[in-house]
Amino acid sequence: KKEVPRHLKRKPSKKPIVYETHDPGSPAGRMLEMIEKRLECEKDNRCRTESLERIREARDHLLPGLPKLLKGQPPQIVKEGLRLAGLLKVQVAVSAIGPLIVEGELDIRQEAIWALGQIRDPGSVEFFDRAVMIGWSNKIAKQSCRALGQIGVPAAIKSIWAFYQKGSKKIRVECTRA
Repeated sequence: KKEVPRHLKRKPSKKPIVYETHDPGSPAGRMLEMIEKRLECEKDNRCRTESLERIREARDHLLPGLPKLLKGQPPQIVKEGLRLAGLLKVQVAVSAIGPLIVEGELDIRQEAIWALGQIRDPGSVEFFDRAVMIGWSNKIAKQSCRALGQIGVPAAIKSIWAFYQKGSKKIRVECTRA
């Protein structure tokens, strides 16, 4: 376990936050390093694009490590990992992403929903079925309908219909589009 770099900490704390570490040579360790470098780019689009290209070039080695970084890491690492999973359509990450749509903070849940919509794996519909059962906010429902529409399989209709029935007008519009 290692201390989180300063730029990744949420709030200053007297006690250091400790997260999982990964062997630097392993896919997860190398991917973690790439994500940290990408986060250092912050709002520099050119830097972020170059970082994404480096990850794409090494995708066969890096992407198998991505699912391991979706838990036991700072929220910024998890969100960036989810963003990369969606951008690169990382199928192997679906089983690690799915539970995040019903657990954790709103921004992580939203990023996980977005990633599943981008990946478009029919198996991810089961996670949305669970989300319908446990409750959700309007933002989550609207975004879920959009993602389910992107996944585009008949199995998604059950969840889309449940969100539609319980949702506001805006949610119903998004569910109708799906």
